Amino acid sequence: MTRRGLSILVGIVGTIVAALTILLLLVMGSVFADARTDNIAGPGVDVFVRTPFPGEGGTVVLDVEARGGSRAGINSIEVSTGDASLAHLQGNGATWGYMIRKGRSRGSDTETVKFELPSHVEAGATLPIEIEVDYVVALSSSGSYSNVTKQARLSLEIEVYSASGRRAAQLARVGLAFGCFLVWFMLVWGVAKLYANAREVDGRHNGELEGIGLLMGFMGGSVIGYWLFAWRIMNALELSSNWWAFLLMTIWCVAPLVFVWRWWKRRKNRVDLPAARVLAR
Repeated sequence: MTRRGLSILVGIVGTIVAALTILLLLVMGSVFADARTDNIAGPGVDVFVRTPFPGEGGTVVLDVEARGGSRAGINSIEVSTGDASLAHLQGNGATWGYMIRKGRSRGSDTETVKFELPSHVEAGATLPIEIEVDYVVALSSSGSYSNVTKQARLSLEIEVYSASGRRAAQLARVGLAFGCFLVWFMLVWGVAKLYANAREVDGRHNGELEGIGLLMGFMGGSVIGYWLFAWRIMNALELSSNWWAFLLMTIWCVAPLVFVWRWWKRRKNRVDLPAARVLAR
């Protein structure tokens, strides 16, 4: 393939990846939620288990997010086994006033719920729970908006782990995250190798289109990297600090670029060395 053809291909693919990433950005969290309502684009509720591998008698932590409309607020959350209540949380509801400046993102409100696993639930068992959420969303209507109260009921199964099972499950999830990182790493390097090996036609190629395509594709891949890599590791190890997110995303974005840059320099030196020897003669 010529460099001109590769430039066009990279530009098209990169643009498509970036466009799809932007379109899916608002619903990406819902896609990776542990439980969610059927409608992921409109008003609904997502539940994320922050302690995915609890042990016997351990604490389960849930992030419950109500989303939709221009603004969203949680009124109350009830977690139960169907017969017995495990946790109750009272939210702030509608915290906005009479006027709302419409933003580019949909409204959302997240509350964290914690509860202890019942003592009779042993390692290897599964505890089915019900999560009832009462929330309010501000929906636009004829240039104004109205607060609409909604209810959602979600089912979730909490699996209880032994100490060894917990470690194995954590390692498996971290391994999956690094597997995604390896695919991303090879993809970035593969594009660089294709460009390095592509033939030039009359010494010209479309560098501007190539640069735009690479940039847009890389940006799209970087956003997806949060869910495929950083979020998976933080969730598996129960890490919540933004510093961990920053560190892991730095690894996802910078490591492939540093490797490709060093590889490119070594390759250029190998190509330039014989030419320099010929000139020396």
